[in-house]
Amino acid sequence: MSSPPYAPLTPTGASQFDYSGHAWEHILVRLDADGLLLITLNRPSQHNAFTGQMKDSLVHAFLLAHHDDRVKCVVLTGAGKSFCAGADLSTSGFGVDPTRPLEEHRDGGGQVVLAMLNCAKLIIAAIQGNAVGIGLTMCFAADLRIVAEGAKLGTPFVKRGIPCDALSSYLLPRLVGWSNASKLLLTGDLVTPSSPWLASLWHSILPPPEVLPTSLSLATHLSQSNSLLSTALIKSQLHRPGSAPGGQLTRGLEEVHERDSYWLAWCAREGDAREGVESFMQKRKARFGQGGLERLRRGVEWPWWGAKL
Repeated sequence: MSSPPYAPLTPTGASQFDYSGHAWEHILVRLDADGLLLITLNRPSQHNAFTGQMKDSLVHAFLLAHHDDRVKCVVLTGAGKSFCAGADLSTSGFGVDPTRPLEEHRDGGGQVVLAMLNCAKLIIAAIQGNAVGIGLTMCFAADLRIVAEGAKLGTPFVKRGIPCDALSSYLLPRLVGWSNASKLLLTGDLVTPSSPWLASLWHSILPPPEVLPTSLSLATHLSQSNSLLSTALIKSQLHRPGSAPGGQLTRGLEEVHERDSYWLAWCAREGDAREGVESFMQKRKARFGQGGLERLRRGVEWPWWGAKL
């Protein structure tokens, strides 16, 4: 697999990154003064069809969001009327290099989804229009999804002769249940957000003009009222409930209990738990600790699943 088209990232380097001055390809990225990072798929005349350049830019942006302590929350949306129409089919071969062994191929959508899942910051997908194929499956890795009513949604892989992409065979059954995932994936039908197959996917279903403003408002509210440390830990607990130290995947409830216990004790000693309780008892807004995720990175075994981004 080829090296990524960007330099290795560190918390210090990421916190000095100039998002507005960077030459992003096929996306726009903006960081506001409140720590809200807005990522916009930016090929509106092509309905934001997914490309290799878009993949590289998205992976880079989510890696930066993970490391950058200025970033409190991420919103992902699309320019124009569509969120993302799927892969750009004008490129033959689905991005597969015919000269490389099959074992070396890595799905571009999967690379984006892994970057999203490994991002410690809250991610909200603001799906303001149609989302098909990778346009929908990348959203499965978001923490919250707000969608436009009437949007056309689907995973037409069976109609294109390809299998699932972007870890959707793993994520979708966990989000909507095995039966509903099978209906969507094995029929390849287009549905709307009101479909019972997808009912549990959404935080909200709204008129298209309200999707992005509501998502931005929610992101601001959550980033100002919630602990960044707790958000990072809960995300990792949800995505990796059986991950033990050293990256060995385990399924036992005892291991989950041990990790939960460890982090509960750590938060009480080093994290934001004391301030969370005191602010509640004193009926005031919480003033959670400064320093972002550096407290997690310093002297504790995190991330424990082995992905050192």
